[in-house]
Amino acid sequence: MKNTRIERKEEDKKLGEGNKTTIRNIFQLNKNIKERLLRHCRREAILPISVAPVLLSKKSYCCRGSASRRVS
Repeated sequence: MKNTRIERKEEDKKLGEGNKTTIRNIFQLNKNIKERLLRHCRREAILPISVAPVLLSKKSYCCRGSASRRVS
């Protein structure tokens, strides 16, 4: 065997360290692009939207709708 298990682990570790740097650079690039593209947008529009209340109301609406269809 040319590459032993230990050598492969060391190579994977080196590759992983390089990938972390690359991933950080990509996220930073995406952040810079977002800031340039969304410069004129209000800050509130960029923040994540809470979805749970919407899903809960949709679920209760669907349940009411299906129950009323069964009774009819």
